[in-house]
Amino acid sequence: MKLLRRSGKKDLFQRIDKDYNCNSAEILGKLPLFMDGENNVYLVTKDYDKVKLEDFRIKGAGLLIGYLSRGFIFTVEGSQLIGNSVKNIANLDSKQIKEWVKGKDIRINLNNGLYIVEHKNDFYGSGFVLSGVLKNELDKLRLVKENVELN
Repeated sequence: MKLLRRSGKKDLFQRIDKDYNCNSAEILGKLPLFMDGENNVYLVTKDYDKVKLEDFRIKGAGLLIGYLSRGFIFTVEGSQLIGNSVKNIANLDSKQIKEWVKGKDIRINLNNGLYIVEHKNDFYGSGFVLSGVLKNELDKLRLVKENVELN
C-alpha cells in the first residue's frame, strides 16, 4: 500500500472528474488516500503517519472508496462521499433499485459512461452504462439475496 501524494492524487482526481463530470478534489483533496497493488483506493484517518506501515503486511486499511478498472468505480461508501457533487447520476426507481442491490444489470436510457447510482437521495455505488444497460459493479459481498423493501 502506498500513500497517494500530490501527483498521484492529481492523476486520480483527473480520472474521476472525467468519468463522473465532477470536482473530486473539492471533496477528497485534503483526505489521506492509499492505493494498494490491486488499484483499490482507501480513505484513512489523518493519524495514518503514526504507524510504520512497512512493518506490516497490510492488504487494506481504512475505508475502501473505490478502485481503478475501466475507469474509477466507486463503492457504496465512496459514492456516498461524493454523490452529491457528481453530475453523472443514474436515478433508479423502486423496481430498478431492488434489482440493482441483487446484482442485476439495469436497462436504462443513458449515454455510455460511468454513473453514480441513486435512489431517493441514497447512493448505491457506481456502474458503467454500455448500449443502454447499466452494468452492476457492486461487490458480491454487498448483494442482497432476498426481497428487500426500499422506500
